[in-house]
Amino acid sequence: SEGFKLFGGEITISDKNLFDKNPSAMMRLFELSQLHGVQIHSFARECLRKSLDRIDDEFRASPDVNRSFMNILKSEWDVTGSLKLMHKLEVLDRFIPEFGEVRCQVQHDIYHIYTVDTHSLFAVEELRRLMLGEQKEAYPVRTALMEELERPEVLYLAALLHDVGKGKGGRHEEIGARIAAAVAERLGFSKDDIDDIEFLVLNHLKLSHTAQRRDLSDAKLILDFAMEIGSLERGKMLYLLTYADIRAIGPDVWTEWKSDLFHELYTKTAEVFEKGVFDVKETKERIRKVASEVEQIIGRDYPEKGVRAFMRSMPERYLLSNTPTKIAEHFTIAMRHVPPLSVDLKHNERRGYTRLIVTTIDAPGLFYKISGVLSGNGINILAADIYTRKNGEVFDIFHVQNTIEGIPIDNKRWARVESDLLDVIQGAKKAEDIIKEFRKPSILGGKYIPGIKPRVIINNEISDSNTVIEIFAEDRIGLLYTISKILVKQGLYIEVSKISTMGKQITDVFYLKDIFGQKVFYREKLDEVKRELLNAIEEGETWQD
Repeated sequence: SEGFKLFGGEITISDKNLFDKNPSAMMRLFELSQLHGVQIHSFARECLRKSLDRIDDEFRASPDVNRSFMNILKSEWDVTGSLKLMHKLEVLDRFIPEFGEVRCQVQHDIYHIYTVDTHSLFAVEELRRLMLGEQKEAYPVRTALMEELERPEVLYLAALLHDVGKGKGGRHEEIGARIAAAVAERLGFSKDDIDDIEFLVLNHLKLSHTAQRRDLSDAKLILDFAMEIGSLERGKMLYLLTYADIRAIGPDVWTEWKSDLFHELYTKTAEVFEKGVFDVKETKERIRKVASEVEQIIGRDYPEKGVRAFMRSMPERYLLSNTPTKIAEHFTIAMRHVPPLSVDLKHNERRGYTRLIVTTIDAPGLFYKISGVLSGNGINILAADIYTRKNGEVFDIFHVQNTIEGIPIDNKRWARVESDLLDVIQGAKKAEDIIKEFRKPSILGGKYIPGIKPRVIINNEISDSNTVIEIFAEDRIGLLYTISKILVKQGLYIEVSKISTMGKQITDVFYLKDIFGQKVFYREKLDEVKRELLNAIEEGETWQD
């Protein structure tokens, strides 16, 4: 290309004044470097740095410059490497000054370990790894979705700009969406692409929050989510952006449990688009279909009436939120139940968690007792699905892991968990005593002071049948026990519990009903619940009866 040459296997310029004479050649340099897979020579880099002041409004409006940048985003080659080098040499920051404003900007939260600019570039890199097939073995569905995208450059730009609204006051996703739309328009993206980029930046937290905080067995929730997204293509891009965003936060934030939740929400949403319509009234037909498939899986090992009786005894939510294969497995576990308590374990080494099923007779406060025993044995609850059968038995499904990440829970500790559960259920022990034994008093003493200001949000609009309480607080041993115990003492019954941890912050969400099986509508009661929860979280160890 005119003005460029190869020297020692690297690309450089023929004239040291090239960039002053033709500023658009600066972007062309990166395009050619990427196209031919060669490094940029130090001489060209030095000349480029001396000409950075030529990157002005005229440069940004140049069709040639924008065409070169678009070619870089569309390339099958090293998109991330090009963007990182452009950022290092300050070309990206000046070409997209909105991105330059977050250069080296520290994120003042408890889980981001990278500055905004570095995190954003890492998010693009995660997408590129999918596109290049580097994650095909671990994440085949995401890899396939990335390869199917019609315009991956739209997703790359959204990932690059998804956090540009940070540090400007207000909700960063709303501010960032407006900024991203303006940048995309300046770069020459089409109207449809600009709309998609704006949508992705505006909603880049939505899929994560919904998957981790909402009941994914709620058909109306899935329908509403799909309607907000608007198209399957947008759904794919939002799913992939969520994956890349959280993977790029830091090594301890991404978990396979979150991966499963995101995948479940995406697949259920995709089903809505693929069918073209989703009618909540189809629920009964879906349940009949599930029941038929369960009977086929189990075959003649058990009487047909027994299978149907088990499914009739379970709440409708259970049949909608579990696959036929899982239901068949659960049925065999239920049939093996020997009163007063049965515990079934299934370790998933690849996913890094254990599925724990507790079967026993229902009793007031059972959930907080179970959570207390698990906490007192150093076991984190990732999620809890609480089901009460019509015969009075509970069939509670927990997904748990060790508090020390990466260390498996040995059989000796599981035996102690089962023994402690039996003792607590029968009244021989108190769960708070088990927690206190595990969490020995600090030699420093003093009152517990939370490092994160706790928040409690109560919402009666999210679910048609439940009051939903969201709790944000600093994680600590016994916190879930404390929270769930207060809810029970307030006469509230937990139907769904969603537990999520980001760094040191927990987000615990509970779907609740009162003693009459209804939502809680009285404002005085809701205020009392909120006040009790906040007091307990702020005071620390509130385990006494």
